[in-house]
Amino acid sequence: MAEVIVVPSSSGEGSYEIEVKQSVNGIQLICNCPAGQFGKSCKHKLKILNVALGIDNGAELAGNISSVGKLVAASRLPALVKDLVESERALEAAKKVVNRAKKNLERHMFIGA
Repeated sequence: MAEVIVVPSSSGEGSYEIEVKQSVNGIQLICNCPAGQFGKSCKHKLKILNVALGIDNGAELAGNISSVGKLVAASRLPALVKDLVESERALEAAKKVVNRAKKNLERHMFIGA
């Protein structure tokens, strides 16, 4: 049985529908946004997962998110979302290190000029 969750667009103009259904491999999320139509991961699908996992409160969502939460919890998705969140944190930390290194390099290049 499929559930349809409505997620507002980030621009505030309109919304997207995410169909969530159980599949042979666990759970399938299909979004009708441009990225989702090509089968790509989109922020709307991630929003649904974050709400289902309690990372986000999802107050702006419309649909039966509690039944989706049960499907998500029974799948491999919680571990995969955790990996993604940790990778994004590591990426942000690495960006800060790179920016500090660039500023340090800039400072030293102007000193020698």
